[in-house]
Amino acid sequence: NGPEEILINNFNSIKYEVNNYKSLANIIQNILDNKVNNQSFIKLNMKKIVKNYTMFRFSKKIQQIIN
Repeated sequence: NGPEEILINNFNSIKYEVNNYKSLANIIQNILDNKVNNQSFIKLNMKKIVKNYTMFRFSKKIQQIIN
Protein backbone atom coordinates (compact mmCIF):
# COMPACT_ATOMS: atom_id res chain seq x y z
CA ASN A 1 0.00 0.00 0.00
CA GLY A 2 1.11 3.58 -0.57
CA PRO A 3 -0.05 7.05 -1.45
CA GLU A 4 -2.99 7.18 -3.83
CA GLU A 5 -1.10 9.42 -6.30
CA ILE A 6 1.49 6.66 -6.75
CA LEU A 7 -0.48 3.42 -6.50
CA ILE A 8 -3.59 3.21 -8.65
CA ASN A 9 -5.28 -0.17 -8.42
CA ASN A 10 -5.26 -2.13 -11.70
CA PHE A 11 -3.43 0.70 -13.47
CA ASN A 12 0.07 0.45 -12.00
CA SER A 13 -0.47 -1.79 -8.98
CA ILE A 14 -2.62 -4.51 -7.52
CA LYS A 15 -3.83 -3.62 -4.05
CA TYR A 16 -4.79 -5.92 -1.25
CA GLU A 17 -6.34 -5.38 2.16
CA VAL A 18 -3.81 -4.76 4.94
CA ASN A 19 -3.26 -7.84 7.14
CA ASN A 20 -5.27 -10.01 4.74
CA TYR A 21 -2.53 -12.49 3.97
CA LYS A 22 -4.88 -14.90 2.22
CA SER A 23 -5.81 -12.18 -0.29
CA LEU A 24 -2.13 -11.32 -0.80
CA ALA A 25 -1.27 -14.98 -1.34
CA ASN A 26 -4.07 -15.29 -3.93
CA ILE A 27 -2.84 -12.20 -5.78
CA ILE A 28 0.74 -13.48 -5.83
CA GLN A 29 -0.41 -16.88 -7.06
CA ASN A 30 -2.50 -15.27 -9.81
CA ILE A 31 0.53 -13.24 -10.91
CA LEU A 32 2.72 -16.34 -10.99
CA ASP A 33 0.05 -18.21 -12.97
CA ASN A 34 -0.36 -15.25 -15.38
CA LYS A 35 -4.04 -14.95 -14.46
CA VAL A 36 -3.92 -11.20 -13.80
CA ASN A 37 -5.73 -9.20 -16.47
CA ASN A 38 -3.53 -6.58 -18.15
CA GLN A 39 -0.43 -7.71 -16.25
CA SER A 40 1.99 -6.23 -18.83
CA PHE A 41 -0.08 -3.00 -18.90
CA ILE A 42 0.23 -2.71 -15.10
CA LYS A 43 4.00 -3.32 -15.20
CA LEU A 44 4.52 -0.72 -17.93
CA ASN A 45 2.50 1.91 -16.05
CA MET A 46 4.35 1.09 -12.83
CA LYS A 47 7.69 1.75 -14.52
CA LYS A 48 6.44 5.06 -15.92
CA ILE A 49 5.18 6.27 -12.52
CA VAL A 50 8.31 5.17 -10.63
CA LYS A 51 10.46 7.38 -12.87
CA ASN A 52 8.84 10.42 -11.22
CA TYR A 53 10.12 9.38 -7.79
CA THR A 54 13.86 8.96 -8.32
CA MET A 55 16.48 10.58 -6.11
CA PHE A 56 17.56 12.73 -9.08
CA ARG A 57 14.07 14.17 -9.62
CA PHE A 58 13.65 14.69 -5.89
CA SER A 59 16.90 16.66 -5.70
CA LYS A 60 15.87 18.75 -8.73
CA LYS A 61 12.59 19.67 -7.04
CA ILE A 62 14.42 20.62 -3.84
CA GLN A 63 16.81 22.81 -5.86
CA GLN A 64 13.83 24.55 -7.50
CA ILE A 65 12.31 25.26 -4.11
CA ILE A 66 15.57 26.61 -2.69
CA ASN A 67 16.26 28.81 -5.70
